[in-house]
Amino acid sequence: MKLYTPDPEFAHYVRPLPGAFDFFDQTIAGERKNFTAARDATYMLQGPEMEYLLYGGAGSAKTVVLTRAVAIRAMLYPDTTHAILRFRFNHLKASIINDTFPFIMRTEFPDVSWELNKSDWFVHFPWNKSMIYYGGLDEKERTEKILGQGHSTIYLNEISQISYGARQKARTRLRQNRGAKLRMYYDCNPPGQGHWSYKLFCKGIDPEKGVALSGPMRKLMRYRMMHPKDNPFLPSEYLFLLENLAGKDKLRFWDGEFAPAVDSALWTYEQVENIHLPDDFVLPLMQRVIVAVDPSGCHGPDDKRSDEVGIVVVGLGYDNRCYVLEDASDRYAPGGPDGWGHKVVQLYKTWRADMVVAESNFGGAMVQNTIGTVDKNVPFKEVHASRGKSVRAEPVSALYAAGRVYHRVPFPEMEEQMCNFATNGYQGQKSPDRADAMIWGVSELLVGDMPGVGLLEWYEQQATILGKSTLQPPPVEVGWQMSGDTSAVQMAADTEQLVTMLRPANGPSVVYGMRGQKYVVGSDNTIRVMPDDVIPLLRGGFIKTQGAQL
Repeated sequence: MKLYTPDPEFAHYVRPLPGAFDFFDQTIAGERKNFTAARDATYMLQGPEMEYLLYGGAGSAKTVVLTRAVAIRAMLYPDTTHAILRFRFNHLKASIINDTFPFIMRTEFPDVSWELNKSDWFVHFPWNKSMIYYGGLDEKERTEKILGQGHSTIYLNEISQISYGARQKARTRLRQNRGAKLRMYYDCNPPGQGHWSYKLFCKGIDPEKGVALSGPMRKLMRYRMMHPKDNPFLPSEYLFLLENLAGKDKLRFWDGEFAPAVDSALWTYEQVENIHLPDDFVLPLMQRVIVAVDPSGCHGPDDKRSDEVGIVVVGLGYDNRCYVLEDASDRYAPGGPDGWGHKVVQLYKTWRADMVVAESNFGGAMVQNTIGTVDKNVPFKEVHASRGKSVRAEPVSALYAAGRVYHRVPFPEMEEQMCNFATNGYQGQKSPDRADAMIWGVSELLVGDMPGVGLLEWYEQQATILGKSTLQPPPVEVGWQMSGDTSAVQMAADTEQLVTMLRPANGPSVVYGMRGQKYVVGSDNTIRVMPDDVIPLLRGGFIKTQGAQL
């Protein structure tokens, strides 16, 4: 068995064979092409740091460089284990398991024997007993099995879809002591600057605490940007298409840069990190379950021009909180056994839903007909969009801020769309199909019909509903009614928790809190509110002057 690598940075481990194939320096159609950027990134990986991030545009070879590094480490160090993880296993299977890894092995290491176990999904090198495990964070059982043991290398692929909490958990499994220096690899097409990867690597800030990393911790990390134009093996037509993308898509997939944070965002990355339920959380019994559909003109998986069909399951628990249970959005054809009509009915039955809701402005009748073709007994309701996307999203974002909505598991594609909603409109490039479906579902359960509703008007509507609920204590009797002047009703016993808010110019004289409390603006133009109500009121124009820390 001969194991070789032509790269000089590995020469002190394995002596290269004379004339060995050079992976980053090839002759194609008689033309010699040098992939200097990939070679430089590979050199970087041989440094003393423990964690490495490659980010950049599409096709810049980030995944090739890191997959190759994992493979070489597995071959160089006998009896070691390594893990390659992505959020969705089917994406990992398509990109690395069936494509990148076998391409590297047959191209650069054709004489090295290896086996792929398709039952437990790992690569085994029988001659040195090393293994590379594959896993998707959306498949909990397999991931728990992989992370139940220590590894010498962990590679998180496309971390724009992976939460900081998942990264922290995976990092604790980097503990194998079998001769190889521990390494953690990451890659991504860069998302927004609010994402934990930008804060951690590029700014040196702890994403949870918001403070600068210590010197020793900062020295463990290194990052590099890669650009598709530096890949000599990409077709010129592909580069032309990338270069002519618009807006944020060009910034992300061509320029390979982290997008600036959205001004006046309704959701932030930090907020989204805190809405994921812990692994051991037991969902409450549900009062109602809705399957929400945001239809599109998509004709199937190969239709890349159309938006996805947004399909999201949302439930209202008996704890009076809303739970996003499943995001099944994808590119579906309308009919047929693999169409979205069948998928919606399947979800309706799986989650024992009460009804299906869909927007009437774009295909409400079409949705009803499509679902009725599969099962005419599925209850259906049309919902109407009389206001813009951001106006519809504002009350829902207020519910998130008040701790009334949680996600059963991370839904990265949906959450990315959520973070592109701002008070002045949706800032993403394509339709927020997944987020739209979620907004319709949560609105049906907690907001109700929304024609003409604005943020502060919705507070009053919601407070009226909650005030009548038997699940909540009567608000006035427990002293929740507050005002800013001395003639107000008795303050709550724990007044030290209250926050003073200043009314904006021409603002309302009365507003309502998330628990049904009524706040009356006093003669000094202020109100004192519970901490849960601060963020929604800030978005409504109120100014926090003093009180409890958020």
